[in-house]
Amino acid sequence: MLRIRVQSSRVLVLVPRDFMMYEIVWSKCRGGVVLADVLPRAVGAMVMLSVVLGATQVARAGDRITAMGSDVLQVTVKEGDSVISVLRDAGVQVVEAVAAAKSLSEVYNIDKINVGDKINVGVSGSGSVRFVSVNPARSLYSFEARKDEAGRYSARVANNVQEVRVMRVSGPVEKSFFASAVEGGLSDAMIMQLVSIYDSRVDLDKIPQGSWLDVLFERFFNAKGDLIADGNVLYTALVIDGHRGKQTHLKLYRHLMKDGTARYCDSEGRSLGRSIFEHPIGDGGTFRVSSKFGTRKHPIRGYSGFHKGVDYAAPLGTPVRAADNGIVEFVGTKGTYGGYVRIHHRNNYSTAYAHLSKIRAELVKGSKVKRGQVIAYVGSTGLSTGPHLHYEVLYKGKHVDPQKVGIEKVVVELPQEEGLPFKETVANMDSMLRGDYREN
Repeated sequence: MLRIRVQSSRVLVLVPRDFMMYEIVWSKCRGGVVLADVLPRAVGAMVMLSVVLGATQVARAGDRITAMGSDVLQVTVKEGDSVISVLRDAGVQVVEAVAAAKSLSEVYNIDKINVGDKINVGVSGSGSVRFVSVNPARSLYSFEARKDEAGRYSARVANNVQEVRVMRVSGPVEKSFFASAVEGGLSDAMIMQLVSIYDSRVDLDKIPQGSWLDVLFERFFNAKGDLIADGNVLYTALVIDGHRGKQTHLKLYRHLMKDGTARYCDSEGRSLGRSIFEHPIGDGGTFRVSSKFGTRKHPIRGYSGFHKGVDYAAPLGTPVRAADNGIVEFVGTKGTYGGYVRIHHRNNYSTAYAHLSKIRAELVKGSKVKRGQVIAYVGSTGLSTGPHLHYEVLYKGKHVDPQKVGIEKVVVELPQEEGLPFKETVANMDSMLRGDYREN
C-alpha cells in the first residue's frame, strides 16, 4: 500500500517496503491533480502516514507506528490487529510475515496479542526483515523471532527487566491487614505473596488493629524506566498486638538456596512450616488469583460449571515451577487446556498445569522433576481469555482445592552448608532496613 502525506504543494510518499521516501512536486488543475518530478529521499525506517491524494487533511496512520532509530519500526497494537496484519502494515511481505509469525508461535500465543502491546520490526539496509519482537504491556518478558544468514527464523524469550529497585512499605494495621496493605501501596501480586509466606504462620484475616507490617520487596523496571511489575518479597515483619500488651514478632528473610529454590526463614534460619506443595508461580513470579476452585460461570462459554483448579493471572512467559518432586505423567497439548503438564507426586497426589506458552524441552513422559524446578512458562494457549496458569491438584485421582491443601506443621532447618550464606542474607537485609532502600 502506498501511503502519502500532503505538504502544501508537495506530497511526501512513504513506501515502507524499501524504506524510501519520495517527494513529488505537484500542482492542482481543474478536474483533478497533476503529479510530476519524483524525487527520492533515503530515510531508513520511516514512519508511514496516509492521506487521500488531493485532500487537505492528513489521515494519521503514523500515530501507531514509530521509527526507533534508523532500522527498527515499532507498531502499537490496536483493536482487531493480529501479528500478521501488524507486520503487513509495517511493510513486511506476506510470505515473510507468515514465516515470522510461525516462528513466534513457538514461544508465544500469537492469537492473544492485546491492545497497547508493542511489536518491533528490525530491518536491514536492503529492507529485508532481521527480526520481529512482541512486547506485551507490563510484561517481564518479550518474545522475538530472529532471522539468520540463511533466512531461517528462530524464536527466543528475552528478559525486559533492566533495573531492580528495592522498595519498602512500613506502617500500622488500622482497619485490617489487607486494607492497610493496599493503602500502603502494595500491589495485588505483592499481597498474594505475603498471603503465601504467612499462610502457615498466622491467620491474616485476624490481625488486630495496632499491629505493624514491614515489607522490603523488589520492583522491576524496563530500559525506559517504566514500571513493569513487582518481584520478590525480600523481608517481611509482623508485630502483632495481643491481649494485655503482649506482642508477637514475626521476622522472615528470603534466602536463595544453592539449588535455586528460596525459603522464608526467621533470623535463626528456620522455616516455621512447609506446605505439601510449593506455589507454582509464587517464588519469583507476579500473579493474582483470577478464578477460584469450585462452581463458576465460564468466562468464554457463559454457562456455569465446576472449575477444577485455580487460575493465576500472570505476565506471559512467567516461569512455572513443579509444586513438588515427582514424575511427569503427561506433557503436550490437551484440548481446551492448550499446553499442559501433569506430574505424579508422593502420597497419591498429582498436579496439573495448563495454558502454557512453552514447555521445557527436557520434560518428557516419565522424566523426574524436582520441587521448584522450572517446567514451563505462563501462556494463553487453548481456551483462554488471557495469559494465566490454570493449576490443579488431584488426590487419588479426584480434584481438590489447591488453596486448601494441608500444611505440614514442622520446623524446617536450613542445611548446614547454607549457614554462612544465610548469615550474609540476613546481614544484607538488615543493612537495607537501616536505610539503604527507596521508600514507596
